[in-house]
Amino acid sequence: LWPASDGVEAEEFREFTRGSLARDSAIAALEWAPRVASSDRAGFELTDYRITDRDMMGRLIPSITRAEYFPVRFVEPIAGNEAAPGFDLASEPDRQGAMATACDTGAPQATPRVNLLRGSRDDLGILVFVPVYGRGLPVATVQQRRAALEGFAVGVYRVGQIMASALAFTTTEDLDLYLLD
Repeated sequence: LWPASDGVEAEEFREFTRGSLARDSAIAALEWAPRVASSDRAGFELTDYRITDRDMMGRLIPSITRAEYFPVRFVEPIAGNEAAPGFDLASEPDRQGAMATACDTGAPQATPRVNLLRGSRDDLGILVFVPVYGRGLPVATVQQRRAALEGFAVGVYRVGQIMASALAFTTTEDLDLYLLD
């Protein structure tokens, strides 16, 4: 969507994600997280939400000062994901590490298992980050990719649903199953 557009708006994002969400029940959400420099935070927060982090109890709080943020700007479906808009994905080490690897390699990168923002601390999932670079900018080196990064397209997947889907058409008699985290 981003390489084909000058600027993605909420309605375009909603329409673009509709088919994927309808086809795959393992998808908890599809998101857009733009790169926001610290100097641009105040202007960014003039929109309808604030950039947030999670405290030790899992509650959303105003984000601490950082050089840059990757807050969720668009999320579909919004139902069940009301906590996502404004959440800085770079505020947690597992998410930030996957984002850095995705940016530097130019390839999608998954997190280890993480607690999702959907409410329950038992709601486990993985996030897959796909880097989006500025159109027409050079991205041949790590330094160029870091400079050209505009943000991330993010897929949020439910681990339990992935396993249920994978096992739906198999018999367990002849199946050796190993889960590695």
